[in-house]
Amino acid sequence: MKHLPIGIPIVASVGAFILVLLALLAGSRPGFMEEFDLIAFNTSALGHNLVDLGKDNDEPTPTGDSLCDGIGGLLGKACTTATAAVGSVKSDVADKINEVGNSIADELADRLGIHEFYSLHPLTICEGDYSPNATAPGAGRNVSECHKGFTNGITPQSCILTSFIILTLVSRLQHLCTS
Repeated sequence: MKHLPIGIPIVASVGAFILVLLALLAGSRPGFMEEFDLIAFNTSALGHNLVDLGKDNDEPTPTGDSLCDGIGGLLGKACTTATAAVGSVKSDVADKINEVGNSIADELADRLGIHEFYSLHPLTICEGDYSPNATAPGAGRNVSECHKGFTNGITPQSCILTSFIILTLVSRLQHLCTS
C-alpha cells in the first residue's frame, strides 16, 4: 500500500509521455497517423467558380410587372415559355463558362505542382491528393510526400530528454510530498 501513491503519478506520466510522442510523430512520414494533423488545407477547388455570372437561382424571383404580365391567352403563354427558355439558356451558358474556367484552374494547378491538400503536423508538412477525387463522398487522402516543417531544433531526442527531465521532477516532487 505504501508504493501505491507513488505508482499513480509515474503511470500517468508514462502514459502522458507516450501520448506526447504519438502527437509529435503523427504525420512524420506518409501514412503514419496522417489523419491527426494540426490543420489541413483543402486546395482541390483552388480557382474554381471565380467569376460570378449571376445564375437564375441567385436572382430574386419576380413578383409582378414582368414582361409577360398583362398579356393573355396564347400570346401570354408563348411569352412565358420564351422567357423561361432564355433563362435556361442563360443558366446553361453560365454553367459552361464555369466548367471551362474550372478546367483551366485545374490544369494550371497541375502545371504549378499544387496538390489537392496540405496538412500541417508538429514536425512535418505533408501534401497529396484525394482518392478517387475531392468531391467524392468519403474521399480518402493519398499522401505523396512529407517535408520537415517548423522544427527549428526540435528533435525527437530533445523531446525524449525533456520528458525524462519532467518525469524525474515529478518523481522527486512525489517523494517530497510523501515524506
